Amino acid sequence: MKKALKITGIVVGVLVLLVIVLAVTLPFLINPNRFKDDIARAVKEKTGRELVIQGDIKLSIFPWLGVQIGPAELSNAKGFGAVPFAAINETDVHVAFWPLLHKRVEVGEVKLDGLSLDLEHDAEGRSNWQDISEHMARNAAAGKPASAEAGSGGAVDLSVAGVSVTDSQVRWTDAQKHQQYTVSDFTLKLGAFSSGKPLSLEAGFDFTGTNPALQGHADFKGTATADLEGRIYSADDATLELQAKGDKVPGGQVDASLHWQHAVANLAQGSVALNGLEADAYGLKLQMEAQGKDVTKAQNVAASGGLDFQPRLAQIFLVEEGTFADEVVDISKFQQFVVTILIVVAYTATAVQWISNHGTAQSVTSLPTISTALLTLFGISHGAYVVGKAPTSAGDPPLSIQTRNRDREDFLVQKRSAG
Repeated sequence: MKKALKITGIVVGVLVLLVIVLAVTLPFLINPNRFKDDIARAVKEKTGRELVIQGDIKLSIFPWLGVQIGPAELSNAKGFGAVPFAAINETDVHVAFWPLLHKRVEVGEVKLDGLSLDLEHDAEGRSNWQDISEHMARNAAAGKPASAEAGSGGAVDLSVAGVSVTDSQVRWTDAQKHQQYTVSDFTLKLGAFSSGKPLSLEAGFDFTGTNPALQGHADFKGTATADLEGRIYSADDATLELQAKGDKVPGGQVDASLHWQHAVANLAQGSVALNGLEADAYGLKLQMEAQGKDVTKAQNVAASGGLDFQPRLAQIFLVEEGTFADEVVDISKFQQFVVTILIVVAYTATAVQWISNHGTAQSVTSLPTISTALLTLFGISHGAYVVGKAPTSAGDPPLSIQTRNRDREDFLVQKRSAG
């Protein structure tokens, strides 16, 4: 028995050693660059486009089955110029060897460097990816439907250690609208992910555009979860920061940030929820909570929150309390302001005339007295303002912020229902 175990151990050891030797030597014995033409023909058959692999293809077998491809380009559609539809500087993908024997696909970090996409609409409204979709649809129609037995071997456990995209860009051109927008210096970092498990996400990019002119930078960081089977998608502890300036940006430029603690969308039930939202832009700070079901109808979404902002000069004319505080003009305030300005202008004109009648300012020993009519007008104006601010006979106190927000929401709901 011992001898049999010893022989078995030797055989297993030899097989393992043989696998290791093959894994080390095969990349040197097989030149993967010989398959460039075969790969190009397969891509041509599937998409109708020309693939040119300019760099070398490198293989590894143990402990990772991997491929690294140098610069490559996919041709553009006919009529869209010589700029490649897609190009990439380097692609690196590896899959762990041993887990494959147990029907587990463990992909290492997928690295894409120097990815460039050119998306266009021509003057006739045709897109430069439309032909790919049509070509693939024709192939699917002409081919045999996938066999139900293809997946009879059982489900495959798939996991990916992460995705890294660096130094990439996307260009969008619309010849009909004479617009061009570019996302450049794009970076994306995804953590390990699989269905239903949290995924860390971090991205940043610059952007520019014409017609209207626009430029700026955006950063995003957060954790996302995608339950593909249950169709539930969420994002937690997420922050979006945006700096932009351009012709159509309100105020010419904006520096804004958006943060939320938890956001979830259940597409199967048509429900959404948003918790701990904080937005900051133009000196305004917004805090909000929201939730709803059957979100295709706006009235089914409920939200609550408060707005905190720096005082503005225009507020001196706005209502201070009630449902529409800081939103509509207070007539009594505005009336008081106008009357006060008229009185000041009238008195200034009277004083100027008084000095003119005396010849020089040095000869003026006193200023003109204010007429009874002006004083009466001033008294009426301020008296009306005070009366307007007086409490009701019931002595109702001013509305609180919470009551004001509730009344405003009730008003908006009634307005939507009436419409």
